[in-house]
Amino acid sequence: MDNAALLSVGNLLKQLAEPIAENFSDKEIADFSKRLSRVVYKADEYFSTPNIPNTSLAYIAQGLFRLYFIDKDGNEATHDFTGDGMFVSSYSAITLDVLAPVYIQALEESEVYAMSRDEFMHYWRSDVRWKNVLQKYSEHDVLELRYREMELLLYDAPTRYAHFKEYFKKYDNRIQLRHIASYLGISPETLSRIRNKN
Repeated sequence: MDNAALLSVGNLLKQLAEPIAENFSDKEIADFSKRLSRVVYKADEYFSTPNIPNTSLAYIAQGLFRLYFIDKDGNEATHDFTGDGMFVSSYSAITLDVLAPVYIQALEESEVYAMSRDEFMHYWRSDVRWKNVLQKYSEHDVLELRYREMELLLYDAPTRYAHFKEYFKKYDNRIQLRHIASYLGISPETLSRIRNKN
């Protein structure tokens, strides 16, 4: 792992662990980082699918992923986007060791540093700070899902699009319109009309 990625993952871990325990030491971060394997995903390549699950936890050094589901009629519903400086994983697969119905797809060439579930669970069982890291990400996932449900119930499509642009502004121009439409729960044609009015 290069120095910039090491510093970035270290800062993220310290931020996540800080509320309940002392920060991770440089030695602890270095030990954790040594166990990460570098993997590069090409655009449209899958990190994980329901039938070929990936039970690793990966830090995204550079890149962008989409998390989505497919309903019984074959329609895609985008749940989230995650990119530079964040973790990507199927958290239910990590915490519960079960198959998850989520597809995780690279939207652009993406460089990640991954750790297997078994290795991560070693940390998780041995130090409360690692439990906090995973718990905070799981809580974020649940809160985000609740917020998405609320948006779909309370706001019209133009308002949801305005919220999307604000929340995901760091990914501006990196997400295809069809994926944005899927996230908003509207057709690409409706999204085009909304964009043309702005």
